[in-house]
Amino acid sequence: MNSEKNWYLSVIIQLFLLPIRKNALEVNKKRQEFLELISKHQHLIRKVAAIYYRKPEDQEDAFQEILLSLWKAYPTFEGRSKITTWMYKVALNTVLGGLKKASNKV
Repeated sequence: MNSEKNWYLSVIIQLFLLPIRKNALEVNKKRQEFLELISKHQHLIRKVAAIYYRKPEDQEDAFQEILLSLWKAYPTFEGRSKITTWMYKVALNTVLGGLKKASNKV
């Protein structure tokens, strides 16, 4: 009886953990897709940063902010446009938003 109870508990635990594992696999897949996307198109992000910032350290900061914005927005990408068009739009909005914040501080 005890081994049957343990088996039952084991099955329940596995069923409970299945969605969590499935979700983790999905997140890892999305993360890998995102990293490949960034690796393939980082020149586009760097170009946007270079257009609006002269100093290399400012360009690098902008690059990192753009990456963060892209990662946050990635789940909302619906594929209605080219991925590079979407990336450019997110990058441009991020840079312009950062410049606007900086001008409001002065």
